[in-house]
Amino acid sequence: LAEKTVLFVTHDPIEALRLSDDIYIMQGRPAQLQFIQTLSSPKPRELTDPALAQLQATLFHALSDAATR
Repeated sequence: LAEKTVLFVTHDPIEALRLSDDIYIMQGRPAQLQFIQTLSSPKPRELTDPALAQLQATLFHALSDAATR
């Protein structure tokens, strides 16, 4: 299973943060990927994890920037 890659597409940023190894934002036409973060803590991450709050702020900031482009 370690050699498998799964592309997980979601509109739920918290779900992405709890379950993903790498976070990207897809934006534009044609669509382009913007790399946001690699996450190394064990999954699923707990909502009470203080590091998750920091990652959430980073992701929301990137989503806000992407929406204004």
